[in-house]
Amino acid sequence: MADCRGYLAWLSNNLFTAEGGQISSDLVNSPTEIGVGPYTIPKDLENLNMSAAKQQYVFEAGTTKFNLLKLLRAYSLDKPILIEGAPGVGKTSIVENLAKQCGKTLVRVNLSE
Repeated sequence: MADCRGYLAWLSNNLFTAEGGQISSDLVNSPTEIGVGPYTIPKDLENLNMSAAKQQYVFEAGTTKFNLLKLLRAYSLDKPILIEGAPGVGKTSIVENLAKQCGKTLVRVNLSE
């Protein structure tokens, strides 16, 4: 986990926008959008289940915020995303909770044996 925090700190200190401004690694969770730094997605307010959105999934934790940053950065490319990794590390959990927080419909395809 220390390596993850170190990398997140490095990202916030060394990545810049095209205009030369520094990219922030701060969590954004406003009534209209959620994300990390410049990688945000809008919330679908018409479909947002307020009781589900109020459930506290901690995106602020270092590893979770780092994984959310990578997920949203990939999502910004507007291409399909394949998430690989060992069982039980939270791949499904982060995507499910992000979908709940945004009021989005989630379709899960499991490619394991």
